[in-house]
Amino acid sequence: KTFKESVDSKWNDWQNNYDKVKVTFWKMVNDLKLTEENAERISRYAYIQQRGGKEKLLNDTGYTEKDLEIDLTPQEMSVYKFMVEEMKAIHPMLAESLKENHNEVVGYVENYFPMMTNFMATKPVVEEIMGEFRMKRVPFGNIEERKDNAKQPLKMNAFEVFDTYMNKSTYFIAMDKTLSDLNSIAG
Repeated sequence: KTFKESVDSKWNDWQNNYDKVKVTFWKMVNDLKLTEENAERISRYAYIQQRGGKEKLLNDTGYTEKDLEIDLTPQEMSVYKFMVEEMKAIHPMLAESLKENHNEVVGYVENYFPMMTNFMATKPVVEEIMGEFRMKRVPFGNIEERKDNAKQPLKMNAFEVFDTYMNKSTYFIAMDKTLSDLNSIAG
């Protein structure tokens, strides 16, 4: 009962926090009538705003220099700015949780946009699929330091990338400490 009440409470926190962002975001996308094509354009723009992003796109995706000369429409720019601001707002909570619960320090990247792997373009990795039987902490795959010249097929749908990132981030913030504490109690 102790476990269930603790987890249920944090689960509700996660759902409420994620839903606030998700509903606002998808309403904006739908109201602006943006498409997957817009999502791909925003992805290109978001990636080239970051250190090494342009080179990564040129080396890993087949885009040309001309493909990366992109000016977003006002509608696309408003969605891009919303995503970046939401990720900026959640960063201090992620950093605090990682430091407090796992003694991990995560720096801040200006104009951060997650460079998520497009796993449909890669071979599945056994460790990613299998995992551990019992979770000892909440997995959060977006904290690895970026490495120059790393090869990675990128997911090029900014809407999916943002939604996934916010889902994982809000879940991690809400659940990590509770699951870690319960795991130490359960042994």
